[in-house]
Amino acid sequence: MNNYSENNNSSQQFATRLFVLQLSLFVVMIICSGCGQSLPPDLPTLYSVSINITQENKPLPDAVVFMINEDPSSKWTAGGITNQNGIVNLRTNGQFKGVPLGTYKVTVRKTESPDAALLNEISESEQPQEYARLKKQIEDNTFELVEEQFSDFQTSPLSVEITPDKSTFKIDVGKSVRRK
Repeated sequence: MNNYSENNNSSQQFATRLFVLQLSLFVVMIICSGCGQSLPPDLPTLYSVSINITQENKPLPDAVVFMINEDPSSKWTAGGITNQNGIVNLRTNGQFKGVPLGTYKVTVRKTESPDAALLNEISESEQPQEYARLKKQIEDNTFELVEEQFSDFQTSPLSVEITPDKSTFKIDVGKSVRRK
């Protein structure tokens, strides 16, 4: 029983680290989107797409929305972060405004945690005890605020079909939660 608990905790920590890494990469891609990059020659026509994300019919600000095309031959993904009104204007591959036509599986995540940037202010090699204490404090106080089913592509019931006539959507992610 104890071994199962340790493995489950390890899996949750891995999932949290993977999410933070994905979010970091996504933010970097958004920041670099204005760096003068040209469009890839195989990029299909992009359509302006916005999704209004709500939770219990109230806007869900600062949520990470990610979409994968259900066509396995498509290499284009889209995502963004909701504004204070719960609206996200999606970007393809985190760089290009808009999304190609198609049907997309959607995930939504929102995490509440202490400022992890504090770890950058402490040297792990020079202050290992303080670093470990702060890291544990951050891990112990990090919570997912959206039901688990919506944050995983395998379990998410959310999908949108982007057509030339339909590019605005509203998605409600159910009840408010606070889970590790």
